[in-house]
Amino acid sequence: MNMVAAPSDAAVLCSSCCMSTAPSSVAAELKKCYRVTLCMQETHGVLHVQSRRQPSISTGHILDRGKNQVESLFCDRATVSALVGCMKSRLEIANKCGKVLKNLLTANELMTKLNLWSFVEKELEQCVVDDVVKIRIQELLVDCSVLNESSFNAIATWNLFEELITDSVCDDILVQLNTFMILSNLAACEHGFEYLQSKQVLKLFSQLLTTVDSHPFANLLLPGLLKFFGGVCQHKPDQVLSQHPEFLSKLFTQMTMGDSLALETTAFIARGARGKKLLHSNKERFEAICLHLTGSLCHSSDTNQRVNGFLVAADLFHLEREARENNELSSILKDWWMNLGLTWVYLLEQVHRPFEDVQVAIHQLLANVLPYHHWVLHSFNNAAGFMEYILGRQTDVGRGVLLSKYELVCRLADSVKAREVLGDRVYVKLQSYRSNGPYYAIPTDPQVAIERE
Repeated sequence: MNMVAAPSDAAVLCSSCCMSTAPSSVAAELKKCYRVTLCMQETHGVLHVQSRRQPSISTGHILDRGKNQVESLFCDRATVSALVGCMKSRLEIANKCGKVLKNLLTANELMTKLNLWSFVEKELEQCVVDDVVKIRIQELLVDCSVLNESSFNAIATWNLFEELITDSVCDDILVQLNTFMILSNLAACEHGFEYLQSKQVLKLFSQLLTTVDSHPFANLLLPGLLKFFGGVCQHKPDQVLSQHPEFLSKLFTQMTMGDSLALETTAFIARGARGKKLLHSNKERFEAICLHLTGSLCHSSDTNQRVNGFLVAADLFHLEREARENNELSSILKDWWMNLGLTWVYLLEQVHRPFEDVQVAIHQLLANVLPYHHWVLHSFNNAAGFMEYILGRQTDVGRGVLLSKYELVCRLADSVKAREVLGDRVYVKLQSYRSNGPYYAIPTDPQVAIERE
């Protein structure tokens, strides 16, 4: 019989396996069993497929030997049913089975050939025993939908998938919050975003956002809504900010009250080039509220607040690879930097203090700024202690600080702009720093004491 070529992402459906049982023999044994259960055991991380007749049957790398084994295993529906049934087991088991099911559900040709779509839908519906299991399954379906549009077209008609919309406005606040997160993930792909638009989900959530203050669980619902819109805005900033201005208005309102989540959401949006431009189009409010709050946190006397401030600033100045030569964005970021009031003198003072979280956050910020902008390189290159710190080796700090400093130096070593401003002599030293690795310690001359007679 000619076998249909399975997609490459289905080549290893059973990624947890580590035994070496022959795939064909396992499939043959499974076909003898008309009642199959699947149990996961933590012993050596092995995934066991057991039948009630022969409890010692174990899979090995069942599916890493070729497409024939993929089909021969899952043509037995009892195996698929057993996999689905494990979604209601404890979380550790459900997660591993979910990985297997995800690869199966995204193998569209295989699912169609074996006529498994309707069968899996019914099995999943029967598996739902409570809200926890339902949310697990819905998250699995959304993950599959994002990975494969063909799978999405089949899954989108399932009741469990469509119930995501109704669950997002149900009376159970915990179910609502989980549904917000799942739907936000769906917006990561074009067909998922179009689905949300067709179901009027963003419009519905915008209405919730305008009335959230009167909700009895506003302190929980508002963060969930902000995270949802922030996640969607990361992928579709134009559509969200232009069609739902109440979201940005709510962000600014919350930031005026010092809401750290609203600030982090704004910074998350700004990680994208288009997000930066859209936020800068509201320049007056953005600088007066967002940048002022970020700068205040960076200069706070509280260590945790300083860490949060520097991490937010690192997100604000993050540039994707294709945007690093954009002069318009560089000009925008120069304005933002000036508003934060971060001088090299202040940053040097902070990295010399014994707070490793602060040091790592500053390194991350500098790694997002220094290699890509002439204006900051010229400013810092003329500052006292800059090159000494960049090229110096610290020996009394933790691993996280060493790695973040090394990442900063590596980015500078790869930067054409840094070479232009800092010069070839410094460029050679940066290359040497990188080649020696993050843990290199400068050798010192040994001191030998001589005992006189």
